[in-house]
Amino acid sequence: MAKCAQTAAQFITEAFRPRIAVMSSPEVEAICMKNDLTLTELLQPFCKVNQDGEFQYRDPLNSLVTVRDLHLALDDWSLSAPPPAHVARRQLAECVAQSLPPPTGDDGAPAERPESAPWFEAWRQRLLQVEPPGEHEFARRYVACVLAVSSAAAAPLQQLQQLAQHQHQQQHGQPAGGARWFSNNVLIYHLLVTDSGATPVASAEAVFEQVKSAYGAHCCHHLRLNSRRPEHREPHQPDPWAGYVLRRPTNLDGTPAQLSGTETPVEVAELISLPSLVVEGELSSPSHLTTHPLSPEAASGAGSPLPVRAVASAPALSPLGPPAPGAVPAAVAVPAPGGDGTVRDPAAPEVLVNRVSYPSQQAGGVQGHGMCLSASDLDRITIFISEMCIRGLMPHVERQMRALSDVVNNRKGVSRSLISATKRWFGGNKPGAAAANSVIYSHEAPEIQVRRLGDLAFMFGHYDLAYQAYHTAKRDFNADAAWLHFAGAVEMAALSVFLHGAHGKPFPQHYLDQAVTTYLDTCRMPNYALRATLFSTECLKDRAQFTEAALQFIRLTAEDADLKSALLLEQAAHCFLNSQPPALRKYAFHMILSGHRFSKAGQRRHALRAYKQAAQVYEGHGWRLADDHIAFTLGRQSEALQEHEAARTALGSLLAGAAAVETRQSPAQQAAFVREYLHVIRQCDSSSAPGARPPQLPVPHLLSQQTRVLVSPAQQPPADGWTPASGASFADEEEDNAKWFRLEELCLERLGQNSVPFKPTIQCMSDKTNNRHQPRVPASEPVHVQLVLRNPLRVPLELSDLRLQHTFSRTEGGDRGPDGTTPSVTAHTLSRCTLEENATQEVTLSITAHEPGDLTILGYEFSLSLAAAPADSEPPPAGPGAAKETPPAVRGCQPITVRGRRLNGTKEERSGVFYAEDKRLQLRVEEASAQLQLSFCGLPSSLLCGQIHPVLVRLTNSGRRPLLRLMVATPDPHLLALELSPPPDGERWSQVRGGPPPAAGRLCWAQAARLGRVTEVPLPEGGLVPGGCLLRRLWLRAPHADGPRPLELLVCGAAPGPGRPRLLRHAGRLLVTPSAAVSVRPSRSVGPRQSLHLDIQVSGVQPSAAPIVLERVAVAAPGWRLDRTAPVDAAEVQRGETAYLGVVVDRVPVRTAAGDGSTNPTAANDELLNIGSIALTSDSPSMDHKSHQQGGDHPQPGDSDSGLSEWPCVQFLLRHKLQLPPLLPPQSSGPTGAAPEPPSAEGAALAAAVRVDATVLLQWRTQGVDAAGRETTVYGQHHVTAELLDDSSATYPSAAELEPLPPVTIIPSRPPSPPPPHWPGEGVMDRLVTVVPLHRPAVNHNFDRKRLCVIPVTMLVQNHSRCDLVVHLSTVPVGSSSSRRSLPYSSHISSDLVWVGRTHPHVTVAAGGSARLPLAAAVTRPGLYDLGSVGVACRRAGAEATDLTEQSAHTESAVVVRRLVETARAE
Repeated sequence: MAKCAQTAAQFITEAFRPRIAVMSSPEVEAICMKNDLTLTELLQPFCKVNQDGEFQYRDPLNSLVTVRDLHLALDDWSLSAPPPAHVARRQLAECVAQSLPPPTGDDGAPAERPESAPWFEAWRQRLLQVEPPGEHEFARRYVACVLAVSSAAAAPLQQLQQLAQHQHQQQHGQPAGGARWFSNNVLIYHLLVTDSGATPVASAEAVFEQVKSAYGAHCCHHLRLNSRRPEHREPHQPDPWAGYVLRRPTNLDGTPAQLSGTETPVEVAELISLPSLVVEGELSSPSHLTTHPLSPEAASGAGSPLPVRAVASAPALSPLGPPAPGAVPAAVAVPAPGGDGTVRDPAAPEVLVNRVSYPSQQAGGVQGHGMCLSASDLDRITIFISEMCIRGLMPHVERQMRALSDVVNNRKGVSRSLISATKRWFGGNKPGAAAANSVIYSHEAPEIQVRRLGDLAFMFGHYDLAYQAYHTAKRDFNADAAWLHFAGAVEMAALSVFLHGAHGKPFPQHYLDQAVTTYLDTCRMPNYALRATLFSTECLKDRAQFTEAALQFIRLTAEDADLKSALLLEQAAHCFLNSQPPALRKYAFHMILSGHRFSKAGQRRHALRAYKQAAQVYEGHGWRLADDHIAFTLGRQSEALQEHEAARTALGSLLAGAAAVETRQSPAQQAAFVREYLHVIRQCDSSSAPGARPPQLPVPHLLSQQTRVLVSPAQQPPADGWTPASGASFADEEEDNAKWFRLEELCLERLGQNSVPFKPTIQCMSDKTNNRHQPRVPASEPVHVQLVLRNPLRVPLELSDLRLQHTFSRTEGGDRGPDGTTPSVTAHTLSRCTLEENATQEVTLSITAHEPGDLTILGYEFSLSLAAAPADSEPPPAGPGAAKETPPAVRGCQPITVRGRRLNGTKEERSGVFYAEDKRLQLRVEEASAQLQLSFCGLPSSLLCGQIHPVLVRLTNSGRRPLLRLMVATPDPHLLALELSPPPDGERWSQVRGGPPPAAGRLCWAQAARLGRVTEVPLPEGGLVPGGCLLRRLWLRAPHADGPRPLELLVCGAAPGPGRPRLLRHAGRLLVTPSAAVSVRPSRSVGPRQSLHLDIQVSGVQPSAAPIVLERVAVAAPGWRLDRTAPVDAAEVQRGETAYLGVVVDRVPVRTAAGDGSTNPTAANDELLNIGSIALTSDSPSMDHKSHQQGGDHPQPGDSDSGLSEWPCVQFLLRHKLQLPPLLPPQSSGPTGAAPEPPSAEGAALAAAVRVDATVLLQWRTQGVDAAGRETTVYGQHHVTAELLDDSSATYPSAAELEPLPPVTIIPSRPPSPPPPHWPGEGVMDRLVTVVPLHRPAVNHNFDRKRLCVIPVTMLVQNHSRCDLVVHLSTVPVGSSSSRRSLPYSSHISSDLVWVGRTHPHVTVAAGGSARLPLAAAVTRPGLYDLGSVGVACRRAGAEATDLTEQSAHTESAVVVRRLVETARAE
């Protein structure tokens, strides 16, 4: 059985909770509806009281009984009647349909079986709710009734009397009224409700005194609600009423419907529980609400009167059984309001009970539950429930139990008749002797009193007394042949023993078996048998008897109850799976049966889930018939759910399995499979986008390895080339060749080509030739490809319009696509081909490329259809697919995957299985080559650290063929960036200007990884033609470290011709001189917001006397945003001076590149950057964004209000975070250690509390001298990334500190225990949380009138990590924390402060969030007090309660308490 949320004991006790009816006046409901709740809904979340030892009573033997975990069931009287059978069945079906299965994987099948079955638990809970209480049991009847009136009513006492009379009439004045009440004298509890915002407290207390004097203080309570002020009304988080609020009835226009208060329970149940899916053929409930003629709306003419029809009282029907013959639907038979379906006397005075008026959302009603309820109101509700139990319910139970015990003990020893006495003395009956009960007991019969005593003891936890009463009643009912009563007593006796768990007494499982048998065979009541089976299987599951539980589930299946049978069969399957050893085949078989019954019940999604879980067991065992049935059913169910892709996958696997092994299906059945599959493919094609690639078809079977390619190679010599740059010369160092070779390899990988020497020409390439090199073919020459196709089916297949599928990349720009009719390539079409059954045939297809490029054959596409019906065809099977006609041909494809010969040259190749690379399908279409020429303009010889300088680059094609692709590679991408767009005429020689900070609308650090060492330069359409010239601007940025720096470039151009791409090198030197040294240290700010303070230190180390002017400071961080309102002083740094800047960044939610919120620390590179800037000078020029258009894969500036509009600034900001592996692998001199394992996700989430990852961008300018000796202004920018909190980061390397030598020890000490792996240390764990006290700075209090001054304090708890934390606060005496005081007025702080109320509160704070904890401090005299002296500790959510870490962040906050002197009143 799947794991349930409740244990067996919890499920049983929840099913038999003490039930209390609630009757309220319209005024009370109006008060409660200010919170969008009825009175019953308002009280329900507080009915589970976990106060051990508080609720006690004495049993008839005067023993003290303690009720533990008391959970009351409060029922609205107007909704307490069970719904009709057809409504109950729809509710059961809807609760199963709304509990969706767990999400599936990419292949459409769950990865594992679900650990829980929420749909079964929801169905089980709903079943117990809609099942009417039986005449033989009292545990589901009302033991008490709460009468609620408002203190603001005109006559509250009169309303209480009317409600009491109404309750008495419902219980004693109706023919079947007593069947819903536990006894004749149930507990009547009187509740006076006061709206604190509308009714004065004094008048409400006066009314309550009258109520107490009239009914006694023990059965009365005064409840005050709605004390929250309007300006503080917010929804409660989390919402405790979410699981108890029923669906509101609505009108046709979507507005909440107003119930008049006189509707019958049947009408209200139908209105609130309308199904979201109406089954065709069923009667639906009325679509409009009418007004009862006795309601106030009818008197004012607000509605049309509703005729009241009298219906005869009939026994309640089971929601699982078939509808009764001749039953009147609820939409026709509308009884008058009485709570039990009977007709009320029109002459009797009307009592409006539980009349609800729902607030209108359109009229500005409330938007959340409990918005008018304060924390004090919630405490009052809890106190009300506790007082009702202690002062009313427990004494009432004790009196009832004593009275019932006296009745039982005073019974005569002689039976009521001679016949029953003879049965008891000389033998008992056996169930099954009579078809129905032959004994009808009165309400006061001794046997009924014994059963009532057992039910009362069972509900209130006295299981020993309950078992004794049930056992006595069992004998009496057995002797009287009262089999319904006998089965109920036996069932409850077994449950009493199970819950008691008593002292070695064996569990009587045969009692439950006997109860189920009696319910089924003798009483003919399967609904009670089902309930007993649910209890029995839970008991068996608790004792690990899963096989017996599965048999009981299977026993209760029936042909006329598909939904019930499907759920029980599924649970039986899970029981087989949990048995020891697991019965996998039984599990899969019963899941198949469950899926079939789910399908019959209309639950297609659950049917699909059941079949998928069964397929996991049957898969891979070679049971072809079972696999075919499962795949065919999965396809049909997926098609019915409009999941065409899943249906295509399932039916495709059905045909693919037939192609893999020998199938046993008949030709007619295989034809049906193909016909169904073709129909699904057409549905997928109709829903797919136009021009989409055709789907892959499983038949026919393509023997890819036997594919042969015929080419006609034509090799041409490459053209000569020249390079005006430095290029490769004899002066190049020999050790530098490896670096250039590596750059060349990177360029070739980016181009998708391989660097190969001369290779032989192979005209026909097959699986027996050497296919390691790409075949080369001249343009406009055809390539023939021979395919070997096999039809594995026993029906002929017809293929039409066959042609090769390919991708072709023109060297001028990359025109790719599988379309076979592109102008560059012509794929010749074969009109028709017929594959006979179980036949193999060779098919030859041709393709021709008309221009140079890379031609890759991916596969072939075709149209598939059935050639003809088989000669010995059988009638098609019945079903939805049988009536479908054979669909026309569908378009599909199949890939061609080949591999080379098996390698056998080395020992490793001979011992393993290795294959050579096969490139027979990757053709190179060649033409003439091209030539590159590279020149620079304005290339400097020296730069300042961080200086940005533009260089104009000219690329010329002097060859005879155009250049289609152009790559630029560099070993140091941090040094230079090539602007891909051409510069305007007026901007070709301009210097960079400092501008606003980067615009990061869609900017993230992950974009830096796409930059790399190779940059592709976009070329105009048609490429760079011979004689063409290309102007680009190359931006240089000097590194932070001074000294000589190499400047190296490799240009690689791909041309349409034989040979390798054209390469061009350039090697130069740059002298980098110092400019400024920048360091950043982040520290946490104290305040209501989560913010950081970045201390920026700028030191002038430039060699010249010109000052460095700081123009702009910007911060780029994924989780922080710059606070532009914080003042920042402008700075001008002279040589040898140091300037200090301070900026503030605030915590913001992290957004990823996908657009969703993310708290995963492993996806930090995908987090969008929040970039803000502050101008430090008034003349900071803005950059012209129009002259720097983006291209290629480079990030585009977003639409943020703050951004670096200059293209190179964005590029170098991203390249600052670019981390690449070494260009050349290091030469290892020995074995290297294992790479450090990455931190765990939870450890990284905790470490996020001190991880900043904020990059500070500082733009500056200074005066310099250009190459011509003219004075000019140079610009630059520095990047510093602050990674950790309170840790300095600088542009210059910090001096290595000498570590002190360890002391010399004679006896080595025991090494300390290492910290847990992948876990942050103490420097992180003690800085996860900060607490900020929020209070008034000064308090005025009159100590003469009231000696104690209570100061409310709100502790703002801030979680700085990305992990949910449970924060514990401890209010300790002020004297113990005096050592932590650092304020200048610490010596004047008084120590006479005491925390009152909650002294050790705790709260769960979400990741990156905050929470508020209300506390209170009390002082007895005026003075200065410190309210921040609280201890803070935290632990991870879900960790042990003892796993607390003390936090080091403490905030001191002082409050001044002044004495308020009251001026004496003049005589």
